Amino acid sequence: MDDRHARLTELRKQLADLSAKGRATAPGSPERMAVLEEWAPIHAQVLALADELEV
Repeated sequence: MDDRHARLTELRKQLADLSAKGRATAPGSPERMAVLEEWAPIHAQVLALADELEV
C-alpha cells in the first residue's frame, strides 16, 4: 500500500469516528455543529484523494 492509500484509509477512519460522534449528539445542537465543522474538511480530503486514486 502506498502512502496515498494509507492516508485515505486513515482519513476514512477519522470520518467514521466523527460520524459516530455526531450521531451521539442531538440534531441541530451546537455539539453536532462542532462535529460537522471537524467532519467537513476531512470529507473533502477523502473525496479529493479518492478521486485522485480513482477508488
